[in-house]
Amino acid sequence: MYSSLKRWANVPFEIKPFIGENTALDKEYGPLIEALCYPVSESKPVVNREGEQNISNTTLYVDAIYTIGHKDIIVFEDYDYTILSLTSYYENGKRSIWVVHI
Repeated sequence: MYSSLKRWANVPFEIKPFIGENTALDKEYGPLIEALCYPVSESKPVVNREGEQNISNTTLYVDAIYTIGHKDIIVFEDYDYTILSLTSYYENGKRSIWVVHI
């Protein structure tokens, strides 16, 4: 069902995975993970996990073979972005596509 999105996902980006906080409560991240996405530039309101509304200017559609978490950093077009909202499309009971709003 989502095979066309997966075929169009040919734009590189990187995931900087959140691994925790150190004793000074600074966020720590693991090594960058190279991935591919299908980006869409669109401004739209999104609601994060805390119920706060933000404006997302770009949505990345990413194959669910990659692991993405709400606290990860997305490196796209040489800029670091926090994830404003992270949702999924499911197919046959399994996550198929990540929808990442930055």
